[in-house]
Amino acid sequence: MDRVRTALGNFALNFLLGYVVGSLLGDRGTGVRVGAALGAVGGVVGWRLAGRAAGTPALESRDPVEIEIEEPTEQG
Repeated sequence: MDRVRTALGNFALNFLLGYVVGSLLGDRGTGVRVGAALGAVGGVVGWRLAGRAAGTPALESRDPVEIEIEEPTEQG
């Protein structure tokens, strides 16, 4: 539920910001369109980042990287 709440919060904040800027630059319709566009982008970004922060199983199931280190041989 935290992921949904984060996405909705980002949508609302970005919509408000876009609405204010769009209304200042144009009319109310421009503010709504700009707000909807910024809100959608913010919601998607919030959804993706909340999934990464939660440690989704897709990220945890990766195999660890193993590196072999050879000890230097002594030359006499």
